[in-house]
Amino acid sequence: MEYPPPPDEPEVEPSGTAPVLDNVAVVLYQPEDIVNVGSVVRVMTNFGLRQLRLVEPAAFDPYRIEGIAHKGAPVIAATRRYPSLELALADCSLVLATTGRPRHAVRARLAPRQAAPILLQAARANPGAPAAVLFGRERDGLPSWAVDQCHGIITIPTDPANHSLNLSHAAAVVLYELYLAYLESLQAQAWQSWLAGGRVLARGQEREQMFLALADLLEALFPRTPFGRRMSALARLRAILLRAAPGPDEVSLLTRLFRHLARVARSQRTTGAHAALLPQAMPPPEPTGPDDRDTAAPAATPSPEGPGPATGSTAGE
Repeated sequence: MEYPPPPDEPEVEPSGTAPVLDNVAVVLYQPEDIVNVGSVVRVMTNFGLRQLRLVEPAAFDPYRIEGIAHKGAPVIAATRRYPSLELALADCSLVLATTGRPRHAVRARLAPRQAAPILLQAARANPGAPAAVLFGRERDGLPSWAVDQCHGIITIPTDPANHSLNLSHAAAVVLYELYLAYLESLQAQAWQSWLAGGRVLARGQEREQMFLALADLLEALFPRTPFGRRMSALARLRAILLRAAPGPDEVSLLTRLFRHLARVARSQRTTGAHAALLPQAMPPPEPTGPDDRDTAAPAATPSPEGPGPATGSTAGE
């Protein structure tokens, strides 16, 4: 699913972390395999979490874990070890246990997608008292007395024929849903605050008239550019203008401006006035990222006929 970009996306800290995610703790109860610990660290860095708590780990070797967890040094340095689960959860607010086994006591049982916004809400409402997700041993998950210390249960839906998940896989599913819920909350907050003033948006018909005028302007400016190239440029310009979400007056102004510029461009080409200053074709697109810069072939000089073709856990336990 794709989500529209907010008008002004809220900023996060330079490290990529966000305050609300910094107040979510991942707690591993008696992890047995250091490889799984390293894999959980890597998943945490993927999804912006920094608080890892280990309860009676079988082993803890930061050097080995960093070899497993790409870019995991900040999480490893902040990892805290505890001699008991009670101490690990002592300062936590909401605590949700991951388990797939039926339990005698009745508790709220949530899928990761249902649990994620609840965890975020608790993390926002209780600064300094982190919301926690508790994962059990790889071999047999969480004991019942450990689940008794939690407000509810997260269960990942799986095929009954093989319901058990590896610890790091379970963490990946839960933390992905948590990060997705965080991104969705940013989108909603940005749009809600932006529209709170009663801003009136242009209607679809008005916007499409503007885009038709823009397409005509591109044709007038770049008559020798292939149609597909112009449509690609138009799609990018549409995204920019829709991100600004203009009102009726703004759309009307831009429509008139685009039409006027198209008339001027055609008039100058017809009369020959300043024709040498008008472009014949669009320049090659600029690389948009490091990968593009590494792999893009050098752009050829456009010919007079226009540019040539491009060359270049235990949640299931």
